[in-house]
Amino acid sequence: MNVLAAAFLLLLYLVIVVVSAVVVTLFVDNYASMAVLAAVCGRLELLVLFIGGILVVLVDFGALTVIYYQSEMKNSHGEPWDFTPPYELHFKRKWLLTLTGAMAGASLFLIFDMVYNGASPDWSVLGQTEITAHRGSSKMAPENTMAAIEMAIDEMADYCEIDVQTSADGIVMVCHDLNLKRVAGVDRRLGSMTYDQLRELEVGGHADSRFAGEKIPSLEEVLDACKGRIKLNIELKNIGNASGLPEQVAAMVKSYGMEGQCVITSVKLGYLERVKALDPDLRTGYILAAAYGKYYENEAIDIISIRSSFVNKHLVEAAHENGKAVHVWTVNSKSDMEQMKLLGVDNIITDYPVRAREILYREEATEGLLEYLRMMLR
Repeated sequence: MNVLAAAFLLLLYLVIVVVSAVVVTLFVDNYASMAVLAAVCGRLELLVLFIGGILVVLVDFGALTVIYYQSEMKNSHGEPWDFTPPYELHFKRKWLLTLTGAMAGASLFLIFDMVYNGASPDWSVLGQTEITAHRGSSKMAPENTMAAIEMAIDEMADYCEIDVQTSADGIVMVCHDLNLKRVAGVDRRLGSMTYDQLRELEVGGHADSRFAGEKIPSLEEVLDACKGRIKLNIELKNIGNASGLPEQVAAMVKSYGMEGQCVITSVKLGYLERVKALDPDLRTGYILAAAYGKYYENEAIDIISIRSSFVNKHLVEAAHENGKAVHVWTVNSKSDMEQMKLLGVDNIITDYPVRAREILYREEATEGLLEYLRMMLR
């Protein structure tokens, strides 16, 4: 009975993966197909294991009950019980087909919904390396724009990393550079311009005509768009000790109820200490360029965010022993991604979320439906 149950579950998984691969290839852009399929099949595998756990228990108890009862009847020389159900309890064929069709339809709808609308699976629960889209999907859309953030969601990134600073009138804006010349063609500091002035700037068209009209978003816009869809790594730019940026960002995260969905990071340790003073439960990450000192023992830090070239096994183990997660940046090459995976880091910050997903959840390159199936079913 256990062998039959295992065979049934394997067949069920094969059928689901084939259907999922077909849906993904039909509705997802080629560049993101592998990432989406990896996420879909990961969830489906958990679902099949969950169903299997219940099924095997029922099968075992049922089979043992039958064996025990038949044995007792044999010892007492009684007639063994006929376990064949009466005719009226048999499932009629049309009922079985209707039930199977309904379940298949619901499964296809859920898969399509995940493919079409995106999802933000919390891989950290499974102890797997997570992926952060650096400044959004910054190779597919202009960095730190709503388009880049939406693209990161489509690419199944676990986190989206954004940079924040304040305008002249105190609005928290999403932009990496303190000077706007590179991103907007205006040789002025962001902090010297008001929100209304900043909204008149265009930051997308110079990169690609498809993104003409993209504006510098506010943090409020980003939080509103990302709640329940993707986690955020919010980097506080160092704009001086007098700035109220740490308190502003912490208060906004709390007002949106996104404490569990956001991590607040900075190169300035004092900012993180101020965030923790406001709410010790908010997660913070210290951004380091070099691996010196026992910074992982600081209680104001939950995450070590460090350049990938400085990461080694000892550092990862020391951080984990002190209850800290390790995020590494900026990891773009396949060889570096493989190395970080082997070192057991908790999060890879990259300009190429799809590439990272492929490296983390498969071994060789794949293209097309048959290759997807071969990889998923090996």
